[in-house]
Amino acid sequence: MANLNLYDSENDKVKITKNTEKAVLNLYKQLAKKAQEKAKNLPKDADAHEQLKKMRLEAYVKQLNAEIDALSQSLNSEIKNQAKEISKAVVEQAVEQAKSWGLDLEGAYSYIPDDIVKTLYEGKLYEKGWTPAQSIWKDSNKIKSDIQKVVAEGLAENKSTYAIAKDLEKYVNPTARKDWDWSKVYPGTKKKIDYNAQRLARTMVQHAYQLSLRETIRYNPFVTGVEWHSVFAPGRTCALCKDRDGTVYKKGQEPLDHPNGLCYLVSVIPNSMDQIADRLAAWSNGAPDPAIDNWVEHAFR
Repeated sequence: MANLNLYDSENDKVKITKNTEKAVLNLYKQLAKKAQEKAKNLPKDADAHEQLKKMRLEAYVKQLNAEIDALSQSLNSEIKNQAKEISKAVVEQAVEQAKSWGLDLEGAYSYIPDDIVKTLYEGKLYEKGWTPAQSIWKDSNKIKSDIQKVVAEGLAENKSTYAIAKDLEKYVNPTARKDWDWSKVYPGTKKKIDYNAQRLARTMVQHAYQLSLRETIRYNPFVTGVEWHSVFAPGRTCALCKDRDGTVYKKGQEPLDHPNGLCYLVSVIPNSMDQIADRLAAWSNGAPDPAIDNWVEHAFR
């Protein structure tokens, strides 16, 4: 049996996922830094006139909301770019594998990364036309709502404008430790502001990886299916993925991994390397082989 496990692209997926997590975290850190800078000049007097406090806070929140909108746009671009990067990695590995069999597919599958991003972002894959951008903006609105809640609670407790701004600064900081009573003081607000964004980013990279593999093997006559492999990470591998481990699916029928998934796929190739090389050599010398013709045609579409 030949091998097309795409371990290199699986390693790339791990690296790209980690890089994406860092990039997402940094976006929220930048938001927290800007919130801190904007809070420096706010008055610390809790006895200021209530209307004056409200006006100052409204101006502060307006600035903060503008930064959140900018963050959402950056987040959308970052996730899209990383999905494209993992797709390119899968394509490169597929081309290298074909080369090891004696078939030069240099430049093949160049359309796949753009197609995958379009599939993910234009509502072509998920139920009811859901897109990553919708998730990002929904989370953005939740953050804005939480900010209003923090302001309202702070005013109700007669905190100074500065003290409320410091609470907001803590809220938007992904690395700030929320006190044990945070949820009691501000019920319903996030304790980990970047959680949903991180979850989305990891999921999009994972799905881009799976879809790209699916496309590179779709017309490959030597690949008959894919074998599911779970990573069995402590505390991270669910019962479903444990059950799927080792399951062989026909091409294009494997399920998409769940959100935050870490599993990977190995292509199933019944023929030996020698059998593949002999068949490709015969095709190169003019022997008719419609399946290989179809494969190459779609690789360079």
